[in-house]
Amino acid sequence: MTLGLADRPISPDDNQALAAALRVPGAPVVVGVATAKEGLTLDQQAFQDRYLAEIPNGSAAITIDAVDGVARRRPADGLAAALARLSKKPPPIPGEPIAWRGPPNADPPTFRVYTAEKLAVMHSV
Repeated sequence: MTLGLADRPISPDDNQALAAALRVPGAPVVVGVATAKEGLTLDQQAFQDRYLAEIPNGSAAITIDAVDGVARRRPADGLAAALARLSKKPPPIPGEPIAWRGPPNADPPTFRVYTAEKLAVMHSV
């Protein structure tokens, strides 16, 4: 499960339900977090830190190329690193290029490819 930001209280019931869901034993949960660098206030950061104490998390921010605005590299503290830690796998190398596409003639391909004709069948499954 991947969850977005929890930066402020919503309602007591909703807060309690989400907190309980995040802490279900054995549930693989990683939460994307932000910091002041992404625009959180000190109060939002403090709430997020308290609310998500002991919950695996990683930065939801991505590194954008200053020249053309394209995300090309993995951040060291990002969700990929948090997911690797949770699954006890080696973390990605900080600054490693993101494999948006596999190399030519990759076997197997990096991403599954489905033709438009299969969309109706896939939707019904």
